[in-house]
Amino acid sequence: MWRRPRVVGRGLDKRFKNVSEVEQDLGLPFLGFIPRHTLPKRRPPALITLQKPWSAAAEAYHTVRTWIQLAQPPVRSLLVTSASASEGKSTTAANLAVSFAQLGRHVLLVDADLRRPSLHRTFGDIQGQGLTDVLVRGWSGAVSCTSADGQSQNPFRWCLPLNPTELLSMARLKQLIEHWQTCFDLVIFDSPVVLSIPDVMILAPMLESVLLVHAQGRSTRAMVVETKRLLERAGARLLGMIFNNVRPKEEHYYSSDYYGSKYSAAVTSGRLQQDTADHDAVTRL
Repeated sequence: MWRRPRVVGRGLDKRFKNVSEVEQDLGLPFLGFIPRHTLPKRRPPALITLQKPWSAAAEAYHTVRTWIQLAQPPVRSLLVTSASASEGKSTTAANLAVSFAQLGRHVLLVDADLRRPSLHRTFGDIQGQGLTDVLVRGWSGAVSCTSADGQSQNPFRWCLPLNPTELLSMARLKQLIEHWQTCFDLVIFDSPVVLSIPDVMILAPMLESVLLVHAQGRSTRAMVVETKRLLERAGARLLGMIFNNVRPKEEHYYSSDYYGSKYSAAVTSGRLQQDTADHDAVTRL
């Protein structure tokens, strides 16, 4: 007996299939993909850009770094976030900070996820002043001098505030960000996730650009679309999006689609812009 084949429409598909769907559905540049990787069994910092700097994953972070460098106007402060937990936003923020530091840039990495901070574990469970202390007690002497090899000379102390939303709403934070942008080449904020709590809506408008991290299987296409809508409603300026934790069998497909993307050569005004001089500069990196 003949049966009509079942047709699954796009509306029932919960995943992004390729880079073109990202750009069509979100209207955002795709800045790269980070392949799934494992770290050697070493002591922290647990960062692929330090432990395996010539690996495919480290090179992928360098590619994202290059697109950030080409942003117009230049990015002085960047917030890294995701739709939901466990998509790799903190790992992305930390590896991008190291990647820029390896170019000799002065980078400040801020753990602004006051409810579930994690960067202290990435860098070796360091202790010292954190963002909460800076907001409550002031900025002087709060920054740790951490080299590209992860050796910290003045560690941070991480403590959980009673009310993170109110703490992040303090006028002092905006003043600090403006001050940090004059002291450092780049300020990177690891923020909370978007869809669970309102903290990121307070943070995002204070920084110049927002990078979305997406991991297939951790959040759906609809969740990312809603994340973009909420961020834009809050006044955030979205720089682009990356795929994180891409499986080996997906790497060739995504990379082929990526380099054929209309955003890979030039992107509309207000996002990324690349001319001949930029291309020559990147070639020399």
